[in-house]
Amino acid sequence: MFRVPEADRVPEKLIDSPGASETWGEGAGREHARSRTLLGWPRNPGVTEHKRLRRNTLGRRRFRGSVPGPRARASPARIDLRLHSPLAVGCPLVEDRNTPGLYVEMTDGPIDTYARDRVPEVLALTGAQRATWWRNVKRDRRDLPPVLPEFDHLGVYEVDDTFGAPVDLPAGVTGHHFRRHPRPGQGIITGRPTIGLSLVLISPKEPAQAQELRDWADFVHIRHIAEAAVPGYCMITPYENVTGGDPRFMHFYEMDTDEPERAFKSMTPLVMQRIGDETTDAFKRWAFTPSLRIMYVNSFLRVGVAPAP
Repeated sequence: MFRVPEADRVPEKLIDSPGASETWGEGAGREHARSRTLLGWPRNPGVTEHKRLRRNTLGRRRFRGSVPGPRARASPARIDLRLHSPLAVGCPLVEDRNTPGLYVEMTDGPIDTYARDRVPEVLALTGAQRATWWRNVKRDRRDLPPVLPEFDHLGVYEVDDTFGAPVDLPAGVTGHHFRRHPRPGQGIITGRPTIGLSLVLISPKEPAQAQELRDWADFVHIRHIAEAAVPGYCMITPYENVTGGDPRFMHFYEMDTDEPERAFKSMTPLVMQRIGDETTDAFKRWAFTPSLRIMYVNSFLRVGVAPAP
C-alpha cells in the first residue's frame, strides 16, 4: 500500500461549495494505474509549491492517455459526506482507487427517498464500497432517443469482485452490473472533483460483433474525444456487462463541470475541428460503425455521496 507522505497532504479545511463532491472513478493507463484520492488528486512530491501555485495560476495541465506513475492500491478513507454536504478537502490522501466494477440503478422516484432508503440497502451488500447518486439534466432528449426506458435519477455504486447484483429490486428501480474492461481509460486528470457524468450505454447488433464494436469505441470514437480535450471532460472509462447481455458496454465519461450537458454538446464540434465536418469520411467513421446499437446516452449532475458503513 502506497500512501502520500504526511508532508505532502492538503491542509485540513472545509469548503462549502455547490460542486462539493468526491472524486472517483479511475484513470488507469496501459501499464499502470494513475493515482487518485477520495476527494481530490495527490500532489506530485517532485513538484515544488512554487510550481504548484504557478500551475494553478496559468490553468490546468492536460494529459492525453496515461501518465507514468506508481501502481498501488489502498482502501478509501471513511468520510461521511451527506446530501449537499461540504467538501472535506483536508482528509488523508489515498493512492489509486482502481474500481473493479460499477453497479448502476435507474429510477424515477424522488432522489431524497432513494438516498435515504435504497442507498444503505445496496451499500450493505458484500463488495459494495461507495455510492453516488445523480440527477438527469436532459430527460427525454430527442437528438439521441434511448432504447432503454428514460429515468430521472441514477445511482452508481463502486464494487469489488465479491459483489453480486441484487435480484429483487424495489418497484420502479432497474439495475445493471458492469465490470471494468481490460482496455485502459482515456482522457485527462484535472485535479478537480467529478461532479458531472455522461452515461453512454451501447451494444453490438449481433453478439459476434462485440469485439469489433469494442475496437471501434476504443481506437476511433473515444480516442478522438480524448484528443479533442473537451473542456469539462476528464476520464472516459469502458465497462462491460457482467451478464454479457444488453447493454453490453458502458462508457463512463467523468466531468469536473456542473454543466455536463453543455460540455456534452460542445464535444462534437471540437472533434469536428480535428477530423472534419459531418460530410467527411473521417467524421462518419468516428460517429458510427455498422455494429453499433446506441442503447442510452444522457448527462447527469451529482447530488450526493456515501461510503459503505
